[in-house]
Amino acid sequence: MSDAYLYAAARTPVGLIDALIRQGAGDLTVVSSNAGNGDVGLAALLEAGRVRKMTCSFPRQSDSYVFDELCRAGRVDLEVVPQGTLAERMRAAGAGIGVFYCPVGVGTPLAEGKETREIDGLTYVLEHPIKGDVALISPHRADALGNLRRLPGADGVSGPWRRTASRSRSCRNGSTSICSRDLVVYGA
Repeated sequence: MSDAYLYAAARTPVGLIDALIRQGAGDLTVVSSNAGNGDVGLAALLEAGRVRKMTCSFPRQSDSYVFDELCRAGRVDLEVVPQGTLAERMRAAGAGIGVFYCPVGVGTPLAEGKETREIDGLTYVLEHPIKGDVALISPHRADALGNLRRLPGADGVSGPWRRTASRSRSCRNGSTSICSRDLVVYGA
């Protein structure tokens, strides 16, 4: 396994991440809102030395000491992506969109090395979709047909993530989406 989508939002799939650590997968590219908190979930995966690259919007928090230490030591690569662009890059993968132009990041270090184009007098940065081999998600509820629901307020940017995980072109072509859920509803 070379890449894994692990989306850390209000409900991080800690049990699935722990199972991934026990399974032994390594050299992972992780896509998340943040770079882990404390020493559980993504932080535990990082501490186990399984992550090669972290793509996220908020890499530093008051309790992201595991990631901070690994990044400073050069043991984990970092790609910082604005939150809306991160969601759109995931959505693009699910919709089969090859690339798109976005105005966010123009003129900042986030756009360095990326193609830019002027359209109707405005400058845009070329962005590529984020595709992965595995999506680990943790909704509140699932039904027998595989429909997933999150609690209200926990769905912000994770709505596009959930839809990407279940509809992504890469998932339909042999990739895997793994769901940890609190409640399965039958016949509803």
